[in-house]
Amino acid sequence: MSKNTNDIYRTSLHNFINYVNSLPLPEDLKSSLSFVDTKHSSYYLFYPYLFKDAFKVSQSEKIDLLSIAGFLFYKSIIYLDKIVDAQVEKESVTEYYQLSLICQEESIKILATLFPLQSHFWKLWNKRKGEYLYAQKSEKVYPYPPEEQYFFNLADYKAAFGKIAIDSLSLMVDQREYEKAYEAMLLSHKHFSIARQIYDDLIDIKEDFLNKQNNYALFKLSIACEKEGIRVEELDEVYLEKYLYVLGVSEFLLNQVIFHFETSVAVCQPFLTETSLWVETNKAHIYLAKKTQTKQ
Repeated sequence: MSKNTNDIYRTSLHNFINYVNSLPLPEDLKSSLSFVDTKHSSYYLFYPYLFKDAFKVSQSEKIDLLSIAGFLFYKSIIYLDKIVDAQVEKESVTEYYQLSLICQEESIKILATLFPLQSHFWKLWNKRKGEYLYAQKSEKVYPYPPEEQYFFNLADYKAAFGKIAIDSLSLMVDQREYEKAYEAMLLSHKHFSIARQIYDDLIDIKEDFLNKQNNYALFKLSIACEKEGIRVEELDEVYLEKYLYVLGVSEFLLNQVIFHFETSVAVCQPFLTETSLWVETNKAHIYLAKKTQTKQ
């Protein structure tokens, strides 16, 4: 993380905690809401800042509010996902529902101050909501055999609310002047989301195999195993990594990850510098993927 990124992270964390502490809530709920998983969600704290240079937006106060709203909505989804995936103790389910609802409500309240009800923003909001809900429904029932593009579209739709940051910034400037930048950033975000999904599926393959959840890496491994007369569903999970390596599936997937991160950078380069936060974030992920390759 560069000094600039680190400064934005610290400021965004400070703003978020201050906002949560200002809410008329019990201290235990404030404490839960204030928790930030720095390992997995550091850049979600300042997601709009990743794209602001593409639109030359200078209204830092609005971007700060947009960052808080985005992070609150991100947390609301995380709380619900934990409930749905049974990652929460039974006695904590009610609290997690409360936290999710609070996050959603506060997020919408902030967005309503930035964008009046008649703003085009809310049409885009409903579009992203539709994409996300489609992904949630489709993820449970894959068509068989699923095409690769199906997985890629699903990855894009699962990250639909992330695109709200790009939508919002485009509405803070002359949309006609920045139309090409807007389309490029959405395409860049799609490739970034695809790369992240492939990488996450590769890392989570054992867990998803045991929980019988759909997984792109598992799908690719299944195809490779079938050619060798092996049925993936009959394997012991301890052999998954062995076959991923021996059959060249992990190498193939990591190359796909790197390709999509590099494509994410390429399509946005006409509108961003090499030192922009979005380019820096993509390159950090490329480094991680290549580091993973060298360990195999």
